[in-house]
Amino acid sequence: MDSPTMAQAPEPLLISSERFVLGVTEQLDPLVSLQLTGVIKQLVNIAYLMGNEDGKRRAE
Repeated sequence: MDSPTMAQAPEPLLISSERFVLGVTEQLDPLVSLQLTGVIKQLVNIAYLMGNEDGKRRAE
């Protein structure tokens, strides 16, 4: 998934989404919480990539 030409969401965005999800899922089982956090980080990265590609197309 991580190729050199593919953009990735900025680290502060990934960290803030991770902190938010961990805070929200704090009451859950730790394993479930970590799995949900991983899924959310992937979704944030995908959304960032889609927006990045859309912005490049509109700039052309």
